[in-house]
Amino acid sequence: MKRVLTRIASGVGALAVALAGVAGLSESAQAAPSFSDVPANHQQYADIVWLANSGITTGYDDKTFKPSAAVNRDAFAAFLYRMAGKPDYTAPATPKFADVPTGHPFYKEISWLASTGITTGWSDGTFRPGQPISRDAMAAFMYRFACEPFFHNGQDFRDVSQNRSFFKEISWMRTSGLSKGWSDNTYRPDSRTERGAMAAFLHRFALSGISHKPSCSVKAMNIDNDPAYVSFESKMRLATTSGTGSHAKITMGNEAGLVSFGIQYEQHIRHAYPQYPGNTVFLIENMPGATATIPGVVGKDYHYAAAAQRDKWYTVRLSYYTEDRTIRAYVDGVEIARRKTALNSASRLFFQLEGSAAHHGDVLNADFENARIKVGDKTSNYGVIGTWNPACEGPGAAVACFGLSSKITKWGENRSDGQFATLYNGTGNGVQGISATISGTANVPEKTDSSGRKFRPDWDQTPMYFGAATSGTIKIAQHWGE
Repeated sequence: MKRVLTRIASGVGALAVALAGVAGLSESAQAAPSFSDVPANHQQYADIVWLANSGITTGYDDKTFKPSAAVNRDAFAAFLYRMAGKPDYTAPATPKFADVPTGHPFYKEISWLASTGITTGWSDGTFRPGQPISRDAMAAFMYRFACEPFFHNGQDFRDVSQNRSFFKEISWMRTSGLSKGWSDNTYRPDSRTERGAMAAFLHRFALSGISHKPSCSVKAMNIDNDPAYVSFESKMRLATTSGTGSHAKITMGNEAGLVSFGIQYEQHIRHAYPQYPGNTVFLIENMPGATATIPGVVGKDYHYAAAAQRDKWYTVRLSYYTEDRTIRAYVDGVEIARRKTALNSASRLFFQLEGSAAHHGDVLNADFENARIKVGDKTSNYGVIGTWNPACEGPGAAVACFGLSSKITKWGENRSDGQFATLYNGTGNGVQGISATISGTANVPEKTDSSGRKFRPDWDQTPMYFGAATSGTIKIAQHWGE
């Protein structure tokens, strides 16, 4: 998706990131490769097969899975314990819950669930293990299992009001893509959770890359403590705008790949993604080279990570980890998304602040503060800083830059301690913590299609790069070269 944009550089303008209990039946000790009641055309066939192949379920002794049966609370505790990789845990000699004695089949799993904070039980000191878990309580367990991730909730399902218990957790289920609800836009929070649906929820969780217990000890990470190969962070605000769409993002990349992350507003996004009531999202744009056409998380990938708000300041960060070739996105120090990336460490990197408007007449106001790059202990390559197209400043800039202009409002401070990449301004002086604004009204010129019809292209049709020349290099390493 190409966009009409203006970019700021460090320099004169572009900073170029459930075991349902059934009488007489119990789960078999041996995993079955297939279940007699789950044919290949079953709605949750792939999810249930994954659940069995992952060792999270074994099915029943009669070779069935019973996808329409309810998931009991004790069984869901067992599923989450297995999902977490069966952590090394010794259950206490004294039970936490009055109705879960040490001899309960899932005593260890339920005790583990309580020890992690995923469950608190009821105020009367019970867990009610044999009770089917409702869809709202299931959402709460899943949200806590996911380390209570950062996101902005909204009115997602028409039968889940904002004053309802577990509204936030249910909203997260939809925002994260774990639950789609029913076609009538309901979630049915008081209904029991069925085993087939549970398989789907857990499978989607596994595919999402969301972190889970017991990896929740760090609730937030400051850029100074981020061990990534390289991190790019900026305080950012996409101010109240008018028109059909705009965004403010930070970007890092080289010829192997490009990744950007920030806030995007699309006037009609709720039509396709009703979980975003404000039409504003945190978006990761992740792709290999400029001609990428490959779908998926390693190819051309536009990932709506969470709901956001306009006219609000956030600290956003992109961090690239060479160990697993992932790019991770943080908001206010909390990881909200992780994607495989084609970005590599074999070539020089560039870093940019980006502002973009969608259509002719759209107004953009984007602000960045204290944009900085931090290198990790394993970093040893170079980065490139682009210089801004001079035509985007002064007379005629509105035409040259589609009506958008950029301005660096703070150059930053010199750094020479080897911990932060040094960004160069127009005179070659080192700077750290650049602040900038990108604003204007897009005036994309008319074009003529093959039939002679005149039209004004949107950001899917306008070239992304224009007029940028590279100038100077920075060494991203603990010790600087020339």
